[in-house]
Amino acid sequence: MESSSIDTICKEGIVRAVHGDTIDVEITVSSACAGCHAKSICIPSEQRRETVPAVVPAGLTFQVGERVNLVMRGRAGGKAVLIAYVIPFLVLIVAFLGCYLLVHNELVSVLASVFFLVVYFLILKKQSHKIDQKFTFYATKIFSDNMDSTVSQPQASMKIIGITGTLGAGKGTIVDYLIQHYGFKHYSVRGYLIEEAKRRGLEINRDTFVEVANDLRAKHSPSFITDELYKQAEEDGSNAVIESIRTPGEVESLRKNEHFLLFAVDADPKIRYERIVSRNSETDHVTFETFLENERREMSSTDPNHQNVGRCMEMADFVFQNNGDFDDLYKQVETAFATIV
Repeated sequence: MESSSIDTICKEGIVRAVHGDTIDVEITVSSACAGCHAKSICIPSEQRRETVPAVVPAGLTFQVGERVNLVMRGRAGGKAVLIAYVIPFLVLIVAFLGCYLLVHNELVSVLASVFFLVVYFLILKKQSHKIDQKFTFYATKIFSDNMDSTVSQPQASMKIIGITGTLGAGKGTIVDYLIQHYGFKHYSVRGYLIEEAKRRGLEINRDTFVEVANDLRAKHSPSFITDELYKQAEEDGSNAVIESIRTPGEVESLRKNEHFLLFAVDADPKIRYERIVSRNSETDHVTFETFLENERREMSSTDPNHQNVGRCMEMADFVFQNNGDFDDLYKQVETAFATIV
């Protein structure tokens, strides 16, 4: 139930119709759309306004006239880039080279490549219904209606939520929920450490992450990594979630910011082990005994530079127990949100 970073494609719009578990949202094409790689699929570039359908996640309701965010999963966005840009480019290159090898005539080769490109887009048009089904927008609430996206300074209603918890407890699941239901942006300590480990030429595994994280904290400060991620979120000015917080020093530093809250999640060790085995990531191929040993190393420490997840969980604003299904965890998150929104 945990996951790595999920990118999203967001577009703000206004609800024009409600159909139970879907809504129609009117979006306006603006200069901000020019940099979106998926615009040729999700928003017709020749129109200034377009109404698009969006799925309403469980537990949310919307009204006609309400402003919402539209979110597309990062993987779907990647597929949009592939269909709209990568494949057409390959069609051009392959058609040109193939024809040139046969006839040795540049003009004929160019005409042939254009012909195959036209055929490709005609096929896309014919399959547009199936393609639309793969690129689904999800509607999310806008946390603050008065947030000015042009201002880089944090707004009074801005929220930056840190996530802490035991291995396999569901930190990534909470992150996904905040992204899909509330339009939060994701900042990952794990992602930060992966990039740093690659830069140092180290093997990508949990022990490396702990080693690199402890080294950075010792050289700079106990809260160095999360402070860097917080700065990124603060400069963006949007609601954000930082995954995951592992040292008391990180919590203490982040607590100095008025926008910060800490969520913690835990579950039974056997349930958590089954989850990490099922997710099958490169750092989770371990025995149950190794899993418990890894956790013991991360749960307590007298060194403020080292991981102490147990103490972080004690410092959390909200602690969720995730021994049940997704809906049970989501209800706990919604209950917490009802007290802070």
